[in-house]
Amino acid sequence: YSSTGSNSSYSAQSKFNITTGGVVTIPGNVGIGTTVPTFKLHVNSTDASDNVAYIHHNNAAQSSGDVLKVRSDAGDNAGSALLNVANNTGSALYVRGDRNVGIGTTSPAQKLDVYGNIAVSGTTFVDSTRRNIYLNSFAGGDGNGIFFRDGFTYNASITVEDHSGSSADGICISGYDGVSFSTGANTKNERMRISSGGNVGIGTTSPTAKLDVAGTGNFTGL
Repeated sequence: YSSTGSNSSYSAQSKFNITTGGVVTIPGNVGIGTTVPTFKLHVNSTDASDNVAYIHHNNAAQSSGDVLKVRSDAGDNAGSALLNVANNTGSALYVRGDRNVGIGTTSPAQKLDVYGNIAVSGTTFVDSTRRNIYLNSFAGGDGNGIFFRDGFTYNASITVEDHSGSSADGICISGYDGVSFSTGANTKNERMRISSGGNVGIGTTSPTAKLDVAGTGNFTGL
């Protein structure tokens, strides 16, 4: 029928069907906010304040349930996306067919692959772009915690390797301009240094011999 209610020249076609049991069948694409849907369900909004999709489970008597479930029966296909949350600049959260999850990347190589920094309370982060790990237990300064850098800018690194065929085993602490060991309460007081030339200094930051001690030494058992 036409919009006026008169008979049209089109033959009858099943485009929308509701059974007596309440089952709705739509064989074509469904568009919400668009007249040209290109997917089975195509939701479009040009208003930035709109919630494009909102699913809420509010059943106090039931302690668990699926609020949002996305499923594919195509198998563990690494090339398919089970879930892709993105804006016009790229993907923010990407769940691949093989169940790898990517944040900031659409090619997660691990169960959780993050491209960018990870922060916990602003004092702990992992910089995946430079493979750095920063753990700081004291928010008020940089004299506590564990600080790993890759040597690109800060000239310090720590490498821990196993015995599975690696040419360098154990723990390797390296620095372009030497390695220093410091202690102190909320401040950094250098106690020992290994210079870039291999000299070891205790109480001095400029050792001139293989072992250079600034102060008194006590040796027992000799």
